[in-house]
Formats: sequence, structure tokens, C-alpha cells
Amino acid sequence: QMLLGSDAGAQSLATTIQTAWATFIRGAAPAAEALPRWPIYELPRRSTMLIDRESHVVDDPAGAQRALWP
Repeated sequence: QMLLGSDAGAQSLATTIQTAWATFIRGAAPAAEALPRWPIYELPRRSTMLIDRESHVVDDPAGAQRALWP
């Protein structure tokens, strides 16, 4: 509570992240009940999970910035 305050959404997000890390450490794909299926990161798609109160997968989220570098 010291770090999260009284925001229940922040606690829920922290639990989701902890669960995803724990499944990944055990050798499985990172997953949690509150997350959509987390695809394998592969080129050129670059599927990336954006973890927030409403988590979702986006393809190549930094593509425009990355394209600036040769």
C-alpha cells in the first residue's frame, strides 16, 4: 500500500504483472487472467504487450521511431 496508495486498479495491475512474470519464470509463456494471449515476438511483426489497466497487444509499436534509424 505504501507504493500503490489506495488505488485498487494499481493493485490489480501489480498482481497481473507479478502473475505474468511468475508464469514466464516457470518456463511458460507470460500469462495472467487479465491479459490477452501474449504472442511470441518475431520479426517483422514485433508483437508487443502493452500492460496497463486495459492491456492489449500491438504490432511494432515503435515502428515509426525505429524507422528513423538506418
